[in-house]
Amino acid sequence: MGKIEGECIASRRLGPQSTLDSNEDAELINEKEVEMPIEREKTLSVHPTEIRTLNLPVIGGLVNCESGILDYVATRARADNTCLNEVVEVIQNLQHPVNPHWDATRNTLYFADTNSSTVHLYHPETQTHNQTQIFPIGDSIGFIIPVQNQGDSFLVAHGLQLCILYWDGSDSANVSIDVIATAYQKEKDFHFIGGKVDRHGQLYVGSQAPKNILRNIEKPNGVIYSYKPFGSLKVYLTGLGLVTGLGFEPHGSGLYITDSIKNTVDRFDKDAKPDFSLSNQQTILNHNINDMDGKVYGLTVDANGKLWIALYDGGQVLQFDPVTKEIMKKFDVPSLKVTDLVFGGANLNELYITTAGDCVAKGNGTSGSLLRMTGLGDVQGLAGRPLGTFGIKVCPKPEKLSLTGVSPCSLSQVESLSTGEC
Repeated sequence: MGKIEGECIASRRLGPQSTLDSNEDAELINEKEVEMPIEREKTLSVHPTEIRTLNLPVIGGLVNCESGILDYVATRARADNTCLNEVVEVIQNLQHPVNPHWDATRNTLYFADTNSSTVHLYHPETQTHNQTQIFPIGDSIGFIIPVQNQGDSFLVAHGLQLCILYWDGSDSANVSIDVIATAYQKEKDFHFIGGKVDRHGQLYVGSQAPKNILRNIEKPNGVIYSYKPFGSLKVYLTGLGLVTGLGFEPHGSGLYITDSIKNTVDRFDKDAKPDFSLSNQQTILNHNINDMDGKVYGLTVDANGKLWIALYDGGQVLQFDPVTKEIMKKFDVPSLKVTDLVFGGANLNELYITTAGDCVAKGNGTSGSLLRMTGLGDVQGLAGRPLGTFGIKVCPKPEKLSLTGVSPCSLSQVESLSTGEC
């Protein structure tokens, strides 16, 4: 099947649980469109499980959960720079995966599934996927970020606590956790959601309100904290709705924030010294005025300083120029609820995308998945930055952690962390 002018040819590989109805024809968007023949190409993955590749222009994928049949909707050629590149469903059966982090030193992707209280590891070269539950189900996990030069030590967010997780990367629940900092907010049941580390090794993390007051845009309660190990959390920015994405300019002083309640992306100037405050707030994208569905959600920045933005309930990823304030390209994702994204792979030219599986109606594509999008052209991302240690040695605890809760640092441990002696 040849390429239609103005349209991108899509190639989506299905996971092992998906099937195709070989007699199913592509439906039409409207009566003006011309029906297109579907080419079905059967391929084999490196796993014993057979997968299939579908090659056709599409704007999305719809899964019939009862029949297990995957139906696609063909579309005519469009001139709005919308493309669906090759998308591979890497991991299935997730609930609400967020904050993927690419560790270039280990060529490994880490992410948290906040609703199942699990952290995950995916190694593309070996196609290894391991996970472990570190808190009781229902406890929120905001992110997992490696600690610099500390082997199996990771920073995780639990409620409004920052913790050091000691995990060997296996499926075993034999982990231990130390609470190293706790934030305080007057309202109950707030929790950390998104976190990123800047080039100074310092963490910036946003807090999320409980669902019952989450949509109260009249009194936004979201806060961004900064954290320099192993000190205390500092309030960095207030008056936010729902901070779901953070990113930093590759070489400049800019900090980008997505606010899903306000449906905006803002840029701030951040002083070169990490303890200084933000200034010069500017809304560079107001998605409310775009003729598009969804809310801005996760965010990542490529090596050229362009923003890549996930659209929750929009089923797309935007490539956005923060200087011209223009949407450069739109990439369709076969799931409406796109939560987050990050560049990965050996050349940092693959886009890993997470999609939510909770609160999703039947027939919503690859929901609750980790996806990998390739064929993005001359694009290179930035590897995730680890939490800096600033010369402080992290001392693991030998005992196994019970899932009934975490064991906070004792005073002697805090002192040993400060002196660098275990």
